[in-house]
Amino acid sequence: MKIQKFISSPFAVAFLVAGWFLFIWPGHSFSEMGGKHEHPRDVHGHAHSEESADAVMELTSEPRKIMALEPAALRFSIKNHDGDPLQGITISHERILHVVIISEDFSVFSHIHPEDFGPITENMIMNARFALQYTFPRAGRYLIAADTSANGKHLSKQFIVTVSGKPALGTFRKDLSREKNFGAYHVVLKTAPEHVEPGGETELEYAIDKNGNAVTDFEPYLAAPMHIAVLLTDLQRFIHAHGEVPGASPTPHVGHIHGAVQGKFGPVIKAHVTFPAKGIYVLFSEVKHQGKIILMDFMINVE
Repeated sequence: MKIQKFISSPFAVAFLVAGWFLFIWPGHSFSEMGGKHEHPRDVHGHAHSEESADAVMELTSEPRKIMALEPAALRFSIKNHDGDPLQGITISHERILHVVIISEDFSVFSHIHPEDFGPITENMIMNARFALQYTFPRAGRYLIAADTSANGKHLSKQFIVTVSGKPALGTFRKDLSREKNFGAYHVVLKTAPEHVEPGGETELEYAIDKNGNAVTDFEPYLAAPMHIAVLLTDLQRFIHAHGEVPGASPTPHVGHIHGAVQGKFGPVIKAHVTFPAKGIYVLFSEVKHQGKIILMDFMINVE
């Protein structure tokens, strides 16, 4: 599967289970996301004990009708249930808001932030409004997942956006390979247990080499060894997880603000995920090596 990736760039062309309701301004081509979200794990894979923040997040766009290949402004507004701007929003994993965009055929993946397009101001935080720009490369449905932290609690909301125009997205193709090449990088993914079932914790182990040599100098990416976006192929279940360095001691954190991973590491990176339901999940995994973000994609059948 060839993935068109746009990661953390202002010039980009185009995250345990809780329920929620999403509110969208009338006239936008967004549909309510009815899936579930798992509590995220910290940089060492341990689930947080804090509850999720109880808030409403709205997503609007300019233009109102999003067209393929035309730039669109995506605006996120976060409110409490009195309709006032949510206070106490803080940095998590080095960014005020993480936005993951994935196409329904899984050929497009982006992980972007408001900071990619300019500084975060006190006014933005006070009004709990953040924006970014994105050009969707093809017409069709996309999942937009937005994660932030407020008052020591995590907040994650997901939206479905329908993009009009041409060209259209392709057809989803199943690929359950556990050994793949991504450019010069050769990656072997193992799971424990080998046969993954819903409800139980699964350990993911990535072993990575480059041009036949084990990579031992990975660098932290957004205060984690690895960022992993996990999505059920019906777009209804989304998890934002983080990798861990085997044998490393936990890094202290306050709420969901994590300490940075220190030093170089590799070639093995692990993560722990609890898959909430049966089905095929796509895993988009990001690591940083020699200053560049390497994107890897795998599929896991949970049965």
